[in-house]
Amino acid sequence: MQECSLVIRERPANQPQHSLPTASQVAAITVGDDIETMVRGRDIKVQTHAGKLRWVRQRQKELRVELKCWQKNDITIVVRGQYMTQRYEDRMAIILKEGKPDIFLTMTCNSSWSEIASKLSPTQTPQDHPDLATKIFRAKFEQLKQDVITKGVLEKFGLSGIPCKETEPHLHEAVLRHMVYGPCGTLNQSSPCMKNGQCKLDNRWVVSYNPWLLLKYDCHLNVQICSSIKSIKYLYKYCYKGLDRVAMDVHRSSHYDEVQQFIDARWIAAPEVYWRIFRFNLYQMYPSVERLQVHLPN
Repeated sequence: MQECSLVIRERPANQPQHSLPTASQVAAITVGDDIETMVRGRDIKVQTHAGKLRWVRQRQKELRVELKCWQKNDITIVVRGQYMTQRYEDRMAIILKEGKPDIFLTMTCNSSWSEIASKLSPTQTPQDHPDLATKIFRAKFEQLKQDVITKGVLEKFGLSGIPCKETEPHLHEAVLRHMVYGPCGTLNQSSPCMKNGQCKLDNRWVVSYNPWLLLKYDCHLNVQICSSIKSIKYLYKYCYKGLDRVAMDVHRSSHYDEVQQFIDARWIAAPEVYWRIFRFNLYQMYPSVERLQVHLPN
């Protein structure tokens, strides 16, 4: 048997999909596209009569387009080849009718939640029970949506700065634990907010927060105000930034072709596996959009 090594590489900071995991975890590396498409049917392979499959590689500039349009027999043919483009247009249709969103809210799981810690033995960590963390996070996420919709808690959004430790000790501790970026700059050059030796955040120490939400959910809650229609594209790109991926190469010796061996694969961690096993919704859009098969000129 020949010995080989697997090298996992980290991409630049502007490609967060390829960031190395911060926790010790069990994961699967899948080479190819979405795993759902791999088990659903058959592939169609295009190759020349000589048996060499180079057509796709040599025509990337032609294939990687948002919109194709060409003439054939005096008929204009328009093909939208990108799934994401259609999804983006669906959301723009909602905005056209209902108006732009006001708030963009994200929630992060806290592995120290009492609901998780109370179920672990003294020798276990949250990483040992990704099924438990997945269930607890989903339950709190659904409750957060109900609180936002029924209690109007986001009306109090906008506080910033570190609360006084003497008068508000619990809020002071929660802000330091979840809402503070840093230290960075000369104190920590490896901070995620650092780029070319400078902090890329305007306020690197603390971000705005909602006291009621922060104390109740005890986790990082990022609330952003959508100030203009231009922010919609940013929100869309954030929600559909893609799956976690890993840059890796496999080689048998110190002499290898790095370009030939490089593989851009999908990284599937245990929480994502359990989220799919429990059949929790991956996304939801409300109100729904029905696409009419009507084509305007061009």
